[in-house]
Amino acid sequence: MNDKILLRDDVIGLVRSKGPILPSHVAKAINTNIIMASAYLSELVASKIINISNTKVGGSPLYYAPGQEASLLKFADNLNEKERRALELLKENIEDAENSLYFLCGPKEFVDSVISMLQSLGVKREQIKTDVWG
Repeated sequence: MNDKILLRDDVIGLVRSKGPILPSHVAKAINTNIIMASAYLSELVASKIINISNTKVGGSPLYYAPGQEASLLKFADNLNEKERRALELLKENIEDAENSLYFLCGPKEFVDSVISMLQSLGVKREQIKTDVWG
């Protein structure tokens, strides 16, 4: 039992120091397989200790600690063309990210994607209101 707690703490420390990070990198760092690393990461997301991004690298999501949202921009090259264009439009049109509210409406995948983009630009989740449908 104590080994699981220590490993969990290692994963938290790893995400905080190296995040955003891929499950394969976590697996290598804690000397386990990707399935176990993904299980630890999923548990930490469910506990709201870390976050998961909609941005994917080779089909794998990125995991990051609160406060690391801006670092997700390093992975913008992994977005598809529509997502890249949407991110560019957001960058061009957001003037006061810290003092604005954002209202999103649409299918879950779209809303989640735009939330990740806004967070990578420094918008806090509390500033984003959503209406998901579909």
